[in-house]
Amino acid sequence: MTEFTLHDETTAPDASKPLLAKSKAAFGRVPGLHAVMAEAPGL
Repeated sequence: MTEFTLHDETTAPDASKPLLAKSKAAFGRVPGLHAVMAEAPGL
């Protein structure tokens, strides 16, 4: 089974950090899907 990294504001690539901050502001936490997708900020 493939393992995915769950990123947060400290481990995410720089391009993903603003997106994770918006997610946290909107939901009160970083949803799991957003944490995984932070690996590829272009998506």
